[in-house]
Amino acid sequence: MLGAGVAAQAEAPSGLGPNKKVYFWPMSYGFDHYLAEQATAEGVFGVVVDPKLAQAVMTERIDARFLKGMDELFPLPEEKGAGEEEEKEETEESGAIAGDGYLPQRPPNQPLGQSRGTLFLVDVTSRRVLWSTYLKEFDPSPNRLHQQAGNVVERFKKESMSDVQ
Repeated sequence: MLGAGVAAQAEAPSGLGPNKKVYFWPMSYGFDHYLAEQATAEGVFGVVVDPKLAQAVMTERIDARFLKGMDELFPLPEEKGAGEEEEKEETEESGAIAGDGYLPQRPPNQPLGQSRGTLFLVDVTSRRVLWSTYLKEFDPSPNRLHQQAGNVVERFKKESMSDVQ
């Protein structure tokens, strides 16, 4: 049991320190810029402008459009053991071949409104949400965006420090 606890701790957001690279997915009102500035200033984790260098992505949405972008930037390795005929059959029934691999059809995932105040930190290899938060009173004015980005970074620091203890 002790080993399982150690493994879970290693995967906690606290593992995302200054040496880990995070890309900020474009967000409404340019909130990604404010978050990147605050994360850099506080040294919470490394901020990269090239998503292919990232180990995690901060986004305000987890929907079909985001997943398609993740698949394009960070393709998952194909599972071994599937026969060619089986693969062709699946492709004809549920998807299409796109570029380097199989792209499954996804049901339409149209949000009912704009995402405001939800943030997710997603691991690029596992697609797991490592951390998330919600800003109750999201305000898109520039001064408030700066302040809210600072609050998010402080919240992340506080929560990741409590994971270490």
